[in-house]
Amino acid sequence: MRDLRKATILMAVVALMVALVAGAAAAKQGGKNMATYNFKGTIEEVGADGDYVVVDVSGGNRAAREHLGIQQFGVTPATKIEVDDQAAALSDLVPGDEVKVQSKAAKDATEFAARKVSVENETEED
Repeated sequence: MRDLRKATILMAVVALMVALVAGAAAAKQGGKNMATYNFKGTIEEVGADGDYVVVDVSGGNRAAREHLGIQQFGVTPATKIEVDDQAAALSDLVPGDEVKVQSKAAKDATEFAARKVSVENETEED
């Protein structure tokens, strides 16, 4: 009887451990393995079909700084485009514009889809 009780407790502990490991894996899939990338750079090219923008990345947050240099960002209908804090179209962007691109991707990503692309033009004050 005592052996049966030990076996039952052991099985319950093993089942709990399996559930914890599975739960941790599920949580990782639910966004824990994601990072927000905030890139800063200069537009090199705007896709003629409006589905990408190429940026020479020169800075950004820690995650983005690991990807300095030329990066192509996918653009979708859900991507928010802004020029001077006003809604804009990708076609309003031109090579040479200083731009910020926000993306959310896996922590080990090498390709990025833009969630937001924003240009802040400098204004001259007299």
